[in-house]
Amino acid sequence: MNRRHALFLLTGATILPAHACLWDRDTLADEIALTPETLDLILGQFPHHGDAYYKLRIARLSKITKPSIEDLNDLAVAHVRLKEFAKAEAHLDSAIKINPTHYETLSNIGVTAKKQSDFKKGATFIKKALAQKPKGHMGLGDSYLKALIWRSKFEKATEANPPENNHLGKAYAASFPKYLGKGKGSKVKNSTTRYHQMVRNDQSFADGFSTLGDYLATKGHLNLAFLSYTRATLLGHQNPAEIERRKHALLTHILMRPNVRNKQDPSFAPIIANAEKKIAAGDTWLTQFKQTEAALLRGKTDEREVTLPIVLKEMERLGIKKAR
Repeated sequence: MNRRHALFLLTGATILPAHACLWDRDTLADEIALTPETLDLILGQFPHHGDAYYKLRIARLSKITKPSIEDLNDLAVAHVRLKEFAKAEAHLDSAIKINPTHYETLSNIGVTAKKQSDFKKGATFIKKALAQKPKGHMGLGDSYLKALIWRSKFEKATEANPPENNHLGKAYAASFPKYLGKGKGSKVKNSTTRYHQMVRNDQSFADGFSTLGDYLATKGHLNLAFLSYTRATLLGHQNPAEIERRKHALLTHILMRPNVRNKQDPSFAPIIANAEKKIAAGDTWLTQFKQTEAALLRGKTDEREVTLPIVLKEMERLGIKKAR
């Protein structure tokens, strides 16, 4: 694919939001059924259960007089999704008393803390969870732990004093390729690298999208890299100058204008605006997914009757399409 074709794809395609990795009994089933492509991961355009699903789960499980440790974790995750953190923590306290070394409980305590911006506590419990299961969730190993430690230090970093290294410990100045290829379009053979899994696990983590962008740029997927950097910008990346440097380098390369130094060059504006428009379109798709799920759940007493693939099939019937 030449650079003019790459530009056509970038301006003609149609990009989105945040879910940290919580663990309940749906987790493995959802992962097996659905493996999002790279574009969908960048756009956040892959299925997440909505409020209606979790409210129904709470109603069902709350009737159990002696909940198991799995029930308690399912209840906790549902309350976290609804931002009812105190209720979630109460269930997790009960679960950890049953088994102090239970991986899923330790992990959920860590993510619940993270969701409340207590990254230090989050890291403490994720470290305890990894002691029980070193590979972590989805094979992330200690990458999620590194992200929490990084955020505990740099979440509130200022533009005047930004972090020099990304959450994986690599210097920003050295992790973007010096030479860009012709571009390989939007198809990525492997969408399960640790870079992909990080953004799938935490759609609110700007540096996750930055490191995914670096990986994609290195592999020659320039359009996807630009979208990933744009997402990092919209999430408020802690080193905005490095992200802008990457976006500028990609734009000058794609537009075949290597001598352009003005970051406000008028030819850049349509591409930047279109990328942001794609993100908004992806956000709309996710809202439509949750609305469709809620409609399918009406009148039911068991949320498990409506799986993610069932919702996707209904959206297809309704003619609701993903942004492309």
